[in-house]
Amino acid sequence: MIRNEREYKITRANRQRFADALADFDRNPPQGDAILIKAQRDSLVAQLEDLTDEMLAFEALKTNQPTLLNLVELESLPKRLIQTRVAVGLSQKSLALALGVTPQQVQKDEASAYQNVSYAKLLQVARVLEAHRNS
Repeated sequence: MIRNEREYKITRANRQRFADALADFDRNPPQGDAILIKAQRDSLVAQLEDLTDEMLAFEALKTNQPTLLNLVELESLPKRLIQTRVAVGLSQKSLALALGVTPQQVQKDEASAYQNVSYAKLLQVARVLEAHRNS
């Protein structure tokens, strides 16, 4: 993800280098194993596409196209985690066991609406709940 103009300029320069390398590769294909040659070309194409996608995403943000962040959904995340835990049939004790923490910690986290929990921990809770939802 490109975070600022400096990174955008670097990405644009790198994209140009990959485009030039791909054009040179197509003009003067290497000799040897056809499978390896195809893999080399596919690698250049994939990297070029990734850089292009990053640039397009940054340009879209700069032109004020709608972002994916929905503040209402983000603010309701703690409530949704608790609701999901209940819906998938997990007790606080079971969630605690899956997370490797005490049941009291889960009680405390839910009581405070996860306000003092790291982003990594929120992801861990969400992954446990997702795994139980799909089982």
